[in-house]
Amino acid sequence: TLYLIGIHPEYQKLGVTAIIFNSFIQTLKNKGIKICRRTPELTDNLSIDKIWKNFSPKLIKTRCTYKKELH
Repeated sequence: TLYLIGIHPEYQKLGVTAIIFNSFIQTLKNKGIKICRRTPELTDNLSIDKIWKNFSPKLIKTRCTYKKELH
């Protein structure tokens, strides 16, 4: 499970994500890992969708978070 991967806004769009993911993918390959699960992610997080699009991701489950005011 991959969780809490993020880049500070000051460093976004500077190639930092590419550097991190290149190292990450090499580590997975070196360890023989062929399948991983990435969750949770916001459904409107287009940036993370762009990162994973070349890996042919498969949606296996979704979840929702609700907020209710208690009085």
